[in-house]
Amino acid sequence: MLKLIKYELRKVIFPLMMILAVTGLAEAAYLYGIFGAHGGWVIGGGIFLLFALVFGVLILGFCGIAALHKDLNSKQSYMLFLLPKNSYEIMGAKMLECLVLVLFGAGLAGAIAYLDYRLAYAHFDQLKSTIEYINEVVSSGFGPQFSMFQIIMFIAELMESWVLMISLGFLAVTAVATVLNGRKHNGVIAVILYFILSWAVNKGLNAAAGLVEEELRLGFSIALSLIIAVLVFFICGFLMEKKLDV
Repeated sequence: MLKLIKYELRKVIFPLMMILAVTGLAEAAYLYGIFGAHGGWVIGGGIFLLFALVFGVLILGFCGIAALHKDLNSKQSYMLFLLPKNSYEIMGAKMLECLVLVLFGAGLAGAIAYLDYRLAYAHFDQLKSTIEYINEVVSSGFGPQFSMFQIIMFIAELMESWVLMISLGFLAVTAVATVLNGRKHNGVIAVILYFILSWAVNKGLNAAAGLVEEELRLGFSIALSLIIAVLVFFICGFLMEKKLDV
């Protein structure tokens, strides 16, 4: 499995390097603004950095789905099934590769955000005063109160949404390849099917969440989304193993 994951990661190494390069440039601009006391560079670099990290994770997820589409619809797709691995292992490696990239992107974004915040806090007195004022308002009970548990649950919900999004993308590509393997416009049909699946799953999640108490909804939604992602994995593996004609 580890070799399969490494093989899948090599397929997205170029877009990963490009995203890291763009992120590095944005961070350099931000640091130049910090240490050179140029507020415009700080704001511009920070905004550019935010977009680079957010869209970078999106692009990496898309690249993983696009790689699966190519594997299942190109003339060389039969080579994928010559590996001494079953379809569930192959699909699992592809999904784990996307999950690794999402975790890496989230970890990188979190680390950069924290370090940049600390630098800005240390170098700009006005920002420091503003943050201290906000902290006083929050601690006095007039502002929103966030516990560490709530922050962890928010991060878990964000990660779960990425996992579910990628899983549904894999399902759309696999289902279309099963019916229209290698035919014209099957990529467009897969995109349409993805949006339909996403809409249906989100409607179902919202309806199911409405059946439980409000304080339990977030945890319930996360658990249910993960169950759906696991079911999608087995459906994709079944389609590849039993229905896909290469």
